[in-house]
Amino acid sequence: MRNRQLGILALAGAIAVSLALPLAAQNAMPNAAPTPRADRLARLAKLVDTNGDGAISLAEAQAFAAARFDKLDAEHKGYLILEEYEAPLRRAIERASETRRPLLEKALPRAEAAFKALNKSGDGRLTKDEFLADSRVRFAAADADKDGKLSLDELRGARGHAF
Repeated sequence: MRNRQLGILALAGAIAVSLALPLAAQNAMPNAAPTPRADRLARLAKLVDTNGDGAISLAEAQAFAAARFDKLDAEHKGYLILEEYEAPLRRAIERASETRRPLLEKALPRAEAAFKALNKSGDGRLTKDEFLADSRVRFAAADADKDGKLSLDELRGARGHAF
């Protein structure tokens, strides 16, 4: 159980960082080994797909997004301020190598812009409802075949930003 919780925390941090980072192009060569990003997406899909049916439902995506929000809202206030929203990215910057750190630092303005876009009320407090509403919109956009589920291919097409 503890390993699963640590895995969720690590993935939540990685996802928060990836929300702010530009996405690298996927290796399009047939029969090529999976890229590290593709492996992360497969692990993410497996983690979110709680019923193990090979697809992510909106309910599963919303549960995962709610859990991410709850982890960031450590004080259980029901909202996040910018510093809390950016915390995983800032921790990644602190741990990053000298070559990777500048790339992550460039993501900070994008994270701030994302926070402001999510915070529809503009009050500097990103509520769980605002966070989950955006998650539903991203899920719907990623659901290319409109079947109410996300396959790994749809998740890859959304570059992992499907919820």
